[in-house]
Amino acid sequence: MLAKIEIQCMSCCSVYSFECSDLDWECVESNEREMGKENHYEASIHDKCQCSQQMKITFECWEYPIGV
Repeated sequence: MLAKIEIQCMSCCSVYSFECSDLDWECVESNEREMGKENHYEASIHDKCQCSQQMKITFECWEYPIGV
């Protein structure tokens, strides 16, 4: 079973569903810390609703220490 993300337009309340596997994660920052590196990742969804409203959602996660 694939995990899904659902977002709702704040203008017209239409709901859209995306597969989590469709997210394109990018390492946006890396810092050296006590137990090694800490990586900060981001992935975004940009879409246009049927009501023409632009929608954008950004997900963030941190990996520290690497591999955990």
